[in-house]
Amino acid sequence: MESEQWLRIRAWTEPAEMPPRGGGEIIVEAEIPTGCYIESHEPSAEVLLPTILVLDSQEGLFIGPVRYPEPIERSLEWNEGALSLYEGKIKFSVPIEVHAEAVEGKKKIKGRITYQGCTSTICLMPGSQEFTVEFEVV
Repeated sequence: MESEQWLRIRAWTEPAEMPPRGGGEIIVEAEIPTGCYIESHEPSAEVLLPTILVLDSQEGLFIGPVRYPEPIERSLEWNEGALSLYEGKIKFSVPIEVHAEAVEGKKKIKGRITYQGCTSTICLMPGSQEFTVEFEVV
């Protein structure tokens, strides 16, 4: 099992259209394969790679700090003690504000999720997947 394109990622904004001086949220949904996990953004051991969501900056926009999903605590065969993990379908949210002088039109923000995927018996090499969020300034 390889980690490349391991997650199914969808990304959108709410609302889909924002005026100058308006705002909303970027929502990033990641679906983790059944029976698998990724480390949370605050893993329980220093040797484990945290899940990190990064969005590229763009002129005319303020992109706020990432709000990470609530992790689960679970013990797996290969580790003593509980781990801080994500499983199933998870959502990240990021506040976004459109500057007053932002130019109208379609906008694209590139982002990526860096993570370490695990099964109940092993962890994969760290992976990273890119995605694009599109919305319109009206």
